[in-house]
Amino acid sequence: MNIIKSRRFFSLWFGIGIPPFLIGTIYFSFLISFLHGMVSASIVVLWVFETFSTTCRRCQFYGTMKCGLPSMIVPMIYEKKSPLSLSVSRVKIHYFLDVAMIVYVNFIYAHFPFLFPFVLIGSIVGWMIVFKNKRFHGLLWRLKENKNENIPIKIVD
Repeated sequence: MNIIKSRRFFSLWFGIGIPPFLIGTIYFSFLISFLHGMVSASIVVLWVFETFSTTCRRCQFYGTMKCGLPSMIVPMIYEKKSPLSLSVSRVKIHYFLDVAMIVYVNFIYAHFPFLFPFVLIGSIVGWMIVFKNKRFHGLLWRLKENKNENIPIKIVD
């Protein structure tokens, strides 16, 4: 289980593994119907840009390959910002958007029983290494911080 909890596993899983799942979500949605495909494409694109603007641009691995594709694409779109430049409330909103995206991806793949078990297992593994322990991914560590956001902190970039 230690390999699943490692930073390297996270980098491979989320940086290289998740993009094909998201592309598959769009593709398989179009197989359900044109409307499903358009809705899924919109949801995925909006979620990706929301993630890039909220989390990836504030990640310590911004501009490196340590988070795979996202960390290499984000510098082309957004400038780096401090992780503390976002309120804890906004981090919570992003957290719930991530959870909603996991549920949506599983909903789409549930229409394809031959693939659904892989996506479900992938979602469970993702939950274990990221959301449960609030490790690695972006700003979730901020949810473990002191609840008082009024303490001034000097950021040195």
